[in-house]
Amino acid sequence: MPEPAAPLPVYELEEYVALEQGSDTKHEFIDGVIVAMVGASKSHDVIVNNLQRLIGNHLQGTPCRVAGSDLKLRVEATNRVFYPDLMVLCSDPLAGDPFFETDARLVIEVLSNSTAKYDLDEKSRTYRLVPSLGEYVLVAQDRMHVTRVRREGHQWISQAYGPADCVPLLDGELTIPVSAIYERLSLA
Repeated sequence: MPEPAAPLPVYELEEYVALEQGSDTKHEFIDGVIVAMVGASKSHDVIVNNLQRLIGNHLQGTPCRVAGSDLKLRVEATNRVFYPDLMVLCSDPLAGDPFFETDARLVIEVLSNSTAKYDLDEKSRTYRLVPSLGEYVLVAQDRMHVTRVRREGHQWISQAYGPADCVPLLDGELTIPVSAIYERLSLA
């Protein structure tokens, strides 16, 4: 009979932050457990770069900025810290904790086979606990499909977009054609 797996070590947030600062690998923090992240595919990278450029250009001259996956988001209502693929932040970049943000306005995750279920379920529920968050966007990387989940009062409304559609972001301040998100990729 196989022996049961040893329980994973549980860390305090401060221990995680200290370990993460000295690590060459990115890790997320889920209820005290430190989970290593895997590298991205080429398609994932193209999509993130396209979105970062499009959103960043739109935010030029505003107090908001787009942050990539090297910046952590701490969900204060939980004991969790994530590295979203992209976030829009409208706070002073030098204010607060130097190692993570807590007030994202928009979070974007590019789905992969290994993370799609987690991003659609658990992460989605957790991100919704960020008081400043107005939108959570999920982008498929194997087909031209985008899902935008937006806060409307106390409810979250989901809308899907395909190849011929445009996705409204930032409360409709920016509209991006789905085809522009997938520029340089041959997908349908």
